[in-house]
Amino acid sequence: MYLAGIPTIDIMKITGHKKESNFMKYICITNEETANKLANHPYFL
Repeated sequence: MYLAGIPTIDIMKITGHKKESNFMKYICITNEETANKLANHPYFL
């Protein structure tokens, strides 16, 4: 869901995470995945 562009706050409502830092540790996004997500963001197109 995160890589599909759904905001973390919305995902956290489903998963029950209270802190975004804990959520990010749980989903284990790699640096490459982060780079791809940013490269495909409309801001950079």
